Amino acid sequence: MKNKVLGKICSILCACMVVCSVPTAAFAAEPDDLTATSVMESSVEQVSDEVVPYVNPVVTGSIPAFDTRTYTVTLNNYIGFSKTFRVTAQSSASQGGIDITLKKGDKFYSDGNWIMGVNDTGDWKFTLPSAGDYTVKITNLSSEDVYVTMQWV
Repeated sequence: MKNKVLGKICSILCACMVVCSVPTAAFAAEPDDLTATSVMESSVEQVSDEVVPYVNPVVTGSIPAFDTRTYTVTLNNYIGFSKTFRVTAQSSASQGGIDITLKKGDKFYSDGNWIMGVNDTGDWKFTLPSAGDYTVKITNLSSEDVYVTMQWV
């Protein structure tokens, strides 16, 4: 009999604790007046238009037929282990190519010379290249002028 009375008292006590705790939690939380717009505005970080980190400048130029030009392409500081050097060539010629040599100081990054078509895009990926100025020498091997665009991406 003692066990039944003790069990009923414990059950009543537990029921009271549960009933009292639910309304407390409901009254403690205040609803926010949030709309989708206010949530989006609060989550968007304000960034200055003057500072754009890790953007490398694009270098462009025109190379006359059967001529060579030298350009300087800058690799700024970057995050990650590798960077890709991209060259895009455009020409009215349907045949021919361009010969590309990439070096920094006395170190050549191209294994020999890179050759690509006059209407083509070439990507070369490097592991841990150092930041700084790179010299790009491009020789036009076609009978028409070639417009080139170079950038570290």
